[in-house]
Amino acid sequence: MQVEITYNLDEVDSFLKHIQWLKGRISAGQIEEDQIFLPMHKFDYSTIGPLSNYGHFHMLLGADNLRKYLEFYYFFRSDNASFLTQRLKLEHGANNSMAYLDWIEEEAKSHSSKMRPLRDAKLTQFAKALVLGSEP
Repeated sequence: MQVEITYNLDEVDSFLKHIQWLKGRISAGQIEEDQIFLPMHKFDYSTIGPLSNYGHFHMLLGADNLRKYLEFYYFFRSDNASFLTQRLKLEHGANNSMAYLDWIEEEAKSHSSKMRPLRDAKLTQFAKALVLGSEP
C-alpha cells in the first residue's frame, strides 16, 4: 500500500506539471480544444480491493487516515477527471479556465499533502503481523 501511495504521489506531481502546461498554453492563447484535458488515468488503486475484501483496509488506516485516503481516491479517479475536464472546457469557453485550474491545483495539493504522512508512516504492529503473517 505504501508503494501504491508513493506511486500515486508521483502521478500527482505529473498532474500538477500538466496543469502548469495548460496554464502556460491558455495564457498564451495557444491551446486547442483537444488539448484541454486532465489526465488521471495512470493513478493506481489496486490495493484497495484485496485489502477491503480481507477486512484489512479499515484496520490498517484507521478512521482519520481512511477518510484522507478515500478523499484522495475520489478526487484522482478517471471518472472525476472526465467531470473536471468537461467543466474545464466550459470554464475555458467562458474565459474562466485559469481560475478553475487554480482551484484544481489547490485541491490536488491539498489531497496529496494529506497522503504524504501515510506514505512515510511506519507500519503498526498489526500491519507488521499482516505482512509477516504472524500474530500481533
